Amino acid sequence: METATAHISRRCRPIIASAVIASALLASVAVRTPAASGTPSVGAQFSQTRAVAHRRSVRPAYGWPVKPFNRQHPVRANLNDPRNGHGDAKSFHFGIDITDPVGAAVYAVEGGKVFLTRGRMAVAVVGSTSTFGYWHVKPAVRNHQIVRLHQLLGHVIDEGGGAHVHFAERNRGNGLYLNPLRPGGIGPYVDRTPPRVATVEFLQHGREVDAKALTGRVDVVAEISDTAPMLVPAPWSRLPVTPVRIRWSLSYGARSIVLPQTAVDFSRQLPRERYDWTYAPGTFQNRQGDPGHYRFYLAHGFRASQLPTGVGRLRIEASDTRGHRVVANVKVAAAGR
Repeated sequence: METATAHISRRCRPIIASAVIASALLASVAVRTPAASGTPSVGAQFSQTRAVAHRRSVRPAYGWPVKPFNRQHPVRANLNDPRNGHGDAKSFHFGIDITDPVGAAVYAVEGGKVFLTRGRMAVAVVGSTSTFGYWHVKPAVRNHQIVRLHQLLGHVIDEGGGAHVHFAERNRGNGLYLNPLRPGGIGPYVDRTPPRVATVEFLQHGREVDAKALTGRVDVVAEISDTAPMLVPAPWSRLPVTPVRIRWSLSYGARSIVLPQTAVDFSRQLPRERYDWTYAPGTFQNRQGDPGHYRFYLAHGFRASQLPTGVGRLRIEASDTRGHRVVANVKVAAAGR
């Protein structure tokens, strides 16, 4: 387990063998935690504890779309990572980005019927229960062709965002994009790195207020990110990805003021209209060599004026698809109490 004191500011078919994981990350330190930009934070303090989970491995539903099929590959972007780099356009990333060089062969993770879209470098394969999408791929198959498992679909091209395969899984029943990194999705997939909280803020009309002098209604925003489990080649190395779930609660001693609330659930793609409700201003996607900032709304218009007398504890928990988690605790109080 790792405990850190930070400051609040702006800013496949085979079964994965069970890994022996340490029961905790064994370091306890007091540090000034930087945001993703590397800028040291200032203001009130909070503590965070990061720990790994112990879960039994789950048989993956399908392997990887690039060779070798039964070996994990670097993933540089997760489902629902922010996409806001084209003017005012905002959206959630609807799959995962698997790094592979230009010209690398891309194969079907499941058999089915091919659908091509004119003018797009992408291949969709409609299977029995899911539609799998392979983007930034020059097709080597025909429209409406029937393909089998591991049949060649095309080759990776660079359309300006670096060489990678954007891989997406869409449920045919409800039309929703699923998280391929979930247990029982793509595999093998091993992740041993818990997320990290960089900053926590209490905002009133967009301006930060003291966590121990809260009044009126406030928005609660936290910058939280995770680390890709495999090193991604430069210039996309060591850039953050999003966690899969964020929850929060508020208590005063043994008294629960706000029961655990789920602020973020990235087990499936969120609709575009939820973007500004999920991501706070100051959120930016990754760029080549430039880390993004993932600023999540935990609460909108929280009624701080109704807090009891004394000092409370805001508890924030973020986790990844394998249950590894970070827990941050922030002391809060209403003004004059």
